[in-house]
Amino acid sequence: MDPLTVLLVAGSVVQFADFGMKLFADGRELYKSTRGILTAHEELELVTVDLRALIVKVKQVPVSEVAESENQGDRDGEASFRKICCDTTKLAEELIEALDKLKLREGKNRIWESFRKVIESAWSRDQIKSLSKRLENLKRAAETHTLFSIR
Repeated sequence: MDPLTVLLVAGSVVQFADFGMKLFADGRELYKSTRGILTAHEELELVTVDLRALIVKVKQVPVSEVAESENQGDRDGEASFRKICCDTTKLAEELIEALDKLKLREGKNRIWESFRKVIESAWSRDQIKSLSKRLENLKRAAETHTLFSIR
């Protein structure tokens, strides 16, 4: 075997071992968790639930006097803000649902269930990151709109 091939194989073995150790650590954390959810997922769920509740409150606020004016731009801005709020709520619910699927359920063999949920978590990591990033973008848009309307 030439040295480059040996180096590539060794790198693959190290990468596989690192991935396995991360899965093992997450599995142990999940198994010992009292809530049946990884800490990172629990924090993300907490922030997402809080954001969804805040957006629901904002959506209940009556249309501002600015939006009732004759200026078409003001009404368009209000409509786009309402759409951002709706999209944020839908996306938050989708993320909460995805995180809920990764929670341990009572009544099952906790060891194997922990292992299975950690594998599912690894498979859905990209989906959760994507949803989280999209939610962050919508949050920033809502914040910007709110700050602008205060001004």
